[in-house]
Amino acid sequence: MQKIQRCKVLFEDHSLRVISKRYAASTIFTPHYDTQSRITLTLNGTVAEDVAQQSAVVMPGDILLKSYQTRHENRYCAAGATHITIEPQMYGDDGLHDKVNQIGWQLQKGNLALLHTAAAIDAAVAGNGAALHITIADICAAAGGMLKRRPKPPVWLNLLKAQIEETGLVGTNISDYANSVGVHPAHISRLFHSCFGTSITLFAQSHAVKRALQLLLAQTSLADIAVAVGFYDQSHMCRVFRRATGRTPGYYQGLWLQADC
Repeated sequence: MQKIQRCKVLFEDHSLRVISKRYAASTIFTPHYDTQSRITLTLNGTVAEDVAQQSAVVMPGDILLKSYQTRHENRYCAAGATHITIEPQMYGDDGLHDKVNQIGWQLQKGNLALLHTAAAIDAAVAGNGAALHITIADICAAAGGMLKRRPKPPVWLNLLKAQIEETGLVGTNISDYANSVGVHPAHISRLFHSCFGTSITLFAQSHAVKRALQLLLAQTSLADIAVAVGFYDQSHMCRVFRRATGRTPGYYQGLWLQADC
């Protein structure tokens, strides 16, 4: 079976190329180096990436910056995945390849990453090179801000974060959790923001949005998607999307379908 099932070029100019790629289900890439540094945006599906002493799961709306000097391994989920890869020319005059190379390896999550993902795809699909270059510069600038050290979260806070990622706030009672670990709920909120750079509410909203993004390429009705990922109804999902991203689910569904290969 081919590991890359389909691909198409969305945008290309003198300094970079943007490609949509569909990876087959359960594909595994053993430890390797890429031929050039790149920025990867995920439309649907998930992939686990192992690099150095850490492992991360890349989901829709996440942005992965990776140097060609980074040795890594990839394991795709049972449904495969669709990525948008931004590949700067190694000797481009804008220095973008060097910027990504200096970052090394970084995974960006949350509302800002989702906004940058949508802006980059929108510009690439529209053939707007100027807007695309500005968005890429914003992604690199956000990477620089993330390099600032944050306090290491305690184990119990990482467990809470994982629970929110999986079930959202509907399935998580912060007060009960605070009591179980012997701290005040307000302390949890402050520590969560300090360690992860966002509030519990915004974090939960961004992951609810990501769970919905997983289903947009299936052309399922938005009402069915809302129920499937835990929103009360389509209106509730639309409100959360607007708060988190400034856009409606319909906007993302249309954009995702245009970028899909």
